[in-house]
Amino acid sequence: MHTISRGEKVLVSGANGFVAMWIVRKLLEKGYAVRGTVRSADKGKYLQDYFQSYGTKFEIAIVEDITKDGAFDEAVQGVHAIIHTASPFYFNAVSVDELLRPAVNGTVSILKSALEYGQRIKRVVVISSAASVSDFSVYKVLNEDDWNEPSVREIEEKGTDAPGHVKYFASKTAAER
Repeated sequence: MHTISRGEKVLVSGANGFVAMWIVRKLLEKGYAVRGTVRSADKGKYLQDYFQSYGTKFEIAIVEDITKDGAFDEAVQGVHAIIHTASPFYFNAVSVDELLRPAVNGTVSILKSALEYGQRIKRVVVISSAASVSDFSVYKVLNEDDWNEPSVREIEEKGTDAPGHVKYFASKTAAER
């Protein structure tokens, strides 16, 4: 398995998210170059200001809609690794698709772009959530065979009437699958 070397460029999607900002910071501290994706120039400006001490080691790519085919085509070019964190995170979604569609299509979109345009890519990491494997009703050791089936079933049964956290949990399960 290939590893990336210090100085090589890592793409971090959803770079303005809580977890992603810590990932960006740690990568920069370890000497990697980072390209962070955000949905708007305003979000990008905030990150550029925040990471200004790293100069040209940090750059922004605007990806307005992660669900569109080709959304990441430009962003993946020239990078050596991808850490995909972009996914909506809020509990007041009205429809299931509000969370599910961007979670699933965003993951598929970045992977397709990586295959098509990421000639230098050596590693891809998709950040998920414990919510994809557990509804937290039973505490046990979990592994790759576990999925959050209760949340998926609840969405199928209740649709838009399901609680917000269940919609989020189901979206994470679908995106990881």
